[in-house]
Amino acid sequence: MTLELCFPRLHIPVKFNIAAEVAVQYVESVMKNVKLSMEAWIDSEIASSSRVQDLLVGRLEVDKDTNESVKKTLDFRHYLRVKTADHRRALTRMILSGHSLAIERRRWKERGKEIVPREWRLCRFCYLYIEDPAHAMFKCTHPELLRIRQVFLAKLYTEIPELDGTLDATNAFKFFHDLLPQRKIAPLLAKLAYDVLKIFELLLFC
Repeated sequence: MTLELCFPRLHIPVKFNIAAEVAVQYVESVMKNVKLSMEAWIDSEIASSSRVQDLLVGRLEVDKDTNESVKKTLDFRHYLRVKTADHRRALTRMILSGHSLAIERRRWKERGKEIVPREWRLCRFCYLYIEDPAHAMFKCTHPELLRIRQVFLAKLYTEIPELDGTLDATNAFKFFHDLLPQRKIAPLLAKLAYDVLKIFELLLFC
């Protein structure tokens, strides 16, 4: 006999036969489908979020067993193991848009100021591009940012020389996106995020 029930509120509804024999294989199959539905919902939320879609859509992780880049919707991200707490928090803020850069800060209503349209949230130093994490870390021409970026790139290509010439440095967001899976340079990337945010936080918005 078949008596199907359904989890209709899941992103992808999952059916199961309540009259089926309670076998380990069947229960595991239902659990797998629930997990796949949950991951599909998370992917959908990320793809529709203006705050994180640029960095997190299609994000890859280097599998420590196979050393291949694979998509993992749910995973304990390697950068959360960065030992220096301030650096770890800075990189996490950059990735999840929990920082004080204009792309995020100008989204808020504060001190009598209205929300600023996204295209007007310009860099407080160069006034040319939107002030977002990729611009701040890899594109802005402020002298101090250029200096710490040059130090970062020199160390990056020393640590992973095979990356030299393989990354598109002209596209700041893609460059950031491509660096994120690299476990070996996570502490270096986190320090860059920390140093960059310190520079930006020295000059408050008008």
